[in-house]
Amino acid sequence: METFRTIIPIKKTWDLTHADRILTMGSCFADRMSDVLMQSGFRVEHNPFGVLYNPMSVVKALETLWYNIPFRDEDVFEYQGCYASFMHHTSFSGRDKDEVLKRIRMRTAQASQALHQADCLMITFGTSWVYALAETGKIVANCHKLPDYHFVRRRLDVAEIVEYY
Repeated sequence: METFRTIIPIKKTWDLTHADRILTMGSCFADRMSDVLMQSGFRVEHNPFGVLYNPMSVVKALETLWYNIPFRDEDVFEYQGCYASFMHHTSFSGRDKDEVLKRIRMRTAQASQALHQADCLMITFGTSWVYALAETGKIVANCHKLPDYHFVRRRLDVAEIVEYY
């Protein structure tokens, strides 16, 4: 019987075992895969910055972890009484700047160690659309519901993504 698809044989190059350490980063799919892997008994560290959808935010997070770049006071901003980081999910936000920085720094230190010890790094992207701060052009991972005039929305092109990966 003819098939409507092309079957491509792929040679297996490695096995993932329960002894391996896995770090997942990226979109909500990375979270779901982490859940499945953890339920199956794998050692998984997942999304240390929270969910990150665009490739540039993921690469910035990986650089931060790889080089163990410390978060400074100026990496956190205040909006309507809440402190947050443009690199992190809102679950890292809070009303006390010192507590927010402490939580970010602790998680970054843990994740930096996990990245250096990982046998497998799983990265998932959600979109090629990015939001950049209008004032600086810096791409953010999370807009934290700031008014839209603070950001410029643009689409990454393939060459731009490939350059960093």
